[in-house]
Amino acid sequence: MIRLNTLLYANTVACVLVALASCAGAVAPSHVTLFLALSLIAFAIDALGLRRPPRLVINAVSVCALLWIVRALRYSNVIETFTGAVLLLISVKMLEEKRWRDYLQILGLAVLAVLSAAIVSYVESVVYYSLLISALAGAELVLMSWHDKQPGARLTVRQALRTLGCAALIWASMLPICFALFFAAPRTRAVMAQFQRPGGSGSTFSGFSDHVTLGSVKEIQLSDETAFRAETPPLPPNALYWRGMTLEAFNGSAWFPMRRSFRNGPFAAEGTTVVQKILMEPGYHRVFFALDKPMHVDNRNAVDMGDGNFTNTDYRASGRLEYTAISSVSPFMKPLDPDRDKRIYLALPEGFMPELREITAGMTYGKSDREKAEAIMAYLGPPNFEYSLSDLPTSDSPLSEFIFSSRMGNCEYFATAMAVMLRQAGVPSRLVAGYQGGEYNRGSGYYIVSQADAHVWVEAWNRDAGSWVRYDPTPSSLASGGAQAEAKYNFLSFYIDALNYRVSKIFLEYDSESQWEILGSFRRAIENSRNLVLEGKGEFFRSLWKLAALAAAAGTVFLAAVAARSAIRRRRDRESALLRDFLRVMKRKGYEKNPCDGLEEFVSSIGGEPSVAPRLGELPVFELARSFVLRFEEFYFRDLPIDTDTETELRSILKKIRSA
Repeated sequence: MIRLNTLLYANTVACVLVALASCAGAVAPSHVTLFLALSLIAFAIDALGLRRPPRLVINAVSVCALLWIVRALRYSNVIETFTGAVLLLISVKMLEEKRWRDYLQILGLAVLAVLSAAIVSYVESVVYYSLLISALAGAELVLMSWHDKQPGARLTVRQALRTLGCAALIWASMLPICFALFFAAPRTRAVMAQFQRPGGSGSTFSGFSDHVTLGSVKEIQLSDETAFRAETPPLPPNALYWRGMTLEAFNGSAWFPMRRSFRNGPFAAEGTTVVQKILMEPGYHRVFFALDKPMHVDNRNAVDMGDGNFTNTDYRASGRLEYTAISSVSPFMKPLDPDRDKRIYLALPEGFMPELREITAGMTYGKSDREKAEAIMAYLGPPNFEYSLSDLPTSDSPLSEFIFSSRMGNCEYFATAMAVMLRQAGVPSRLVAGYQGGEYNRGSGYYIVSQADAHVWVEAWNRDAGSWVRYDPTPSSLASGGAQAEAKYNFLSFYIDALNYRVSKIFLEYDSESQWEILGSFRRAIENSRNLVLEGKGEFFRSLWKLAALAAAAGTVFLAAVAARSAIRRRRDRESALLRDFLRVMKRKGYEKNPCDGLEEFVSSIGGEPSVAPRLGELPVFELARSFVLRFEEFYFRDLPIDTDTETELRSILKKIRSA
């Protein structure tokens, strides 16, 4: 036997854990620690039957903790602070003695915590937590209703499973309505807030930046957060350069993009054409990333800036960004106008690093552009220089310290050194910022590119070929990303990432454009039906297939609702049939129920009225009828299903009444 209190308490604990998991990333670690400490104390009190603290003490502690949480309230973290306060209230309610009202308050707070997480977060797990808390809430309401009527009830395992099954059936029957509201409600791509993870003093997390500044940080911490996913066939490692933007202007310590008028125009496709469907994670997306070299980006806010750079005109966009890109995968870029003035790509601050200029002249004198680039690449390679993310040069002359002193740096230092040396050697050069690498999810056919894959490389002009050529002087550029990805991803993590990816595309990326696209498919289907008759085009069949798929989905939801309704009706039909047979048998015995009387009142009238009361032989009718009614009401008024054994028992009583 299972106590109803135990089942209700276990479901409540599950609701609390879901609330914590959903918003743990939104609150400070100290708030989570406080919540866990109070919750463990509450669990120990409930499990061991210890004496609870006085309510006055609980209220005093909760007020102090609430003031401690609110002290950090700022305009930028209102919802995060509110979420921390909700977690505190949940742990306080768990400390108190629990009645029906307390369970209801804990449930409401848990749902509120999940909603808070949904507001400030923009991740796939929000969908899972929302579905889970809704299912647990349904079970909680059913159990609370029973607990209110009979707090000390004990259930068999079968009864417990049937009760939880009833709650699950109610939840499942509501899902079609929820999904219908989701797809019909007005949508927006805007995300209200995002969680930021600040770095420590003198450090920063890896990620894309629209400029490169040397000497600003001493240490770079790799971030395992996903930057974007790209659906495309598998490619060789040396092709995994995801171009973002070119940086042409150098002031001695930082690189910046120049104005649009200085950029080259279109270029000729020389490599393999690859189509990519890219889904970028939330962030303020100023550029569109694609395999090097991008030729076209299919997005209404994409503007071609030349040189394979595509800018996002909607600079305020902060949600997920989905687009299709077409690239000519090649290390070469041959502009259609190769004679354009390239002096801008030779500019350096006046008198910049004369000692480096002497070294460059010594290794590049009398060589072609290609030979100069190869000589500089060899000079910057190991063992002369080493790749490092820590102890980076932070002096007033970071590039000079890198080359002549530390000889250790990350991709920004290596790319800057090569570009500067190329310019000193008379070879036009520039930096390209983007990502390099990524791990391929073969089960779902897409690359996972993380913030740790952020990278910069060099493009040098080759006069003989009339083309920009990609050079990557960073020693570990091809090895680091792959090694990190192999350590991070395995079969299970690939599967989970694929599941999150599909959920994000179905749910989190469903917006007003998707709604109009669905409506447009209906419109196109009607138009294509006319084209089929007039022109015989096959587009009608494709539209008809889309409509059939939509109809199949709607039919599946409808059949699920019908099945749920039929299951409930079958249970009610069993109860109605038993009650109908009972009243019919009693009427044959001469006892007809008044429509205004209850069952117990009807049975009492059989034995209470002298004119109707039997002498000897009819006395069992009253006793049998009373036993039938009491047994029947144990299920009927508690809204419990009558199982097969109970139905057999009640049918046996009816049989005895007939023969009495």
